[in-house]
Amino acid sequence: MLEKWLEEQSLNYNRFEIKLYFSNLFRKLPVKQKTKNKNHKILELGAGSGQLTEFLTEESIIKLDIVKMPGIDVQADVYNIPIKNLSIDEIILVDVFHHLGKPWIFFEECYRILKENGSLILVEPHRSIFSYPVFKLFHHEPMLLSRRYTPGIPILNDDPSSADNGIPTSVFMNKKNKEFLVTILKNKFEIVDNIKFSDFLSFFATGGLNRNKSIIKGNLFRLLLEAENHLPQFFLKIFGSRMIIALTKYND
Repeated sequence: MLEKWLEEQSLNYNRFEIKLYFSNLFRKLPVKQKTKNKNHKILELGAGSGQLTEFLTEESIIKLDIVKMPGIDVQADVYNIPIKNLSIDEIILVDVFHHLGKPWIFFEECYRILKENGSLILVEPHRSIFSYPVFKLFHHEPMLLSRRYTPGIPILNDDPSSADNGIPTSVFMNKKNKEFLVTILKNKFEIVDNIKFSDFLSFFATGGLNRNKSIIKGNLFRLLLEAENHLPQFFLKIFGSRMIIALTKYND
């Protein structure tokens, strides 16, 4: 079931608006290495349906997914990554964190394999006053309002397709989960940049990865992206639908 879903998403990546959307989104990532350098190792987790290698060089990326798809280098889940300690410069996840029911295990694994001062970049849905009703009404995955989380108690069940698009906003922005966030990041990661917000209408205008038709097409969609790129962060924090979270590994 999960493999079929990823295959459908991979096919949708070929749509003009989807490719343009993700190309624009990936340019916003605070990636340290954007030129060809085989010594700079980037690990993409949950890479099954993505196209991050069109933004970064093939040589610099190791692609991991729980499902064996074409182009995947390592088949594993993010709770048990078969990569040696202190070997990765940057880890990137696109729309994966909101599928993780046990984020404390995930952070432990990322901490283990990242080099000192290594980066962890999460690209996730953002629950705003605008995006919440849109996700709620039209997206196939749920977006729940904030709940209080406790370390050691799973947020979701063990099914990899389980999701809550509201998890990233709840974990990283909601005051009631400040203690939870501090506990799961303690002595491992710090947020080095402010969380960056993105996307007002553009992702919804593509129709998403589970539909075969864009709502806004061609050059009109290109103009929408260009306009959104000039929106201020305070507006996107209130009305945006994406967040980019950058963390850096603490030195021992």
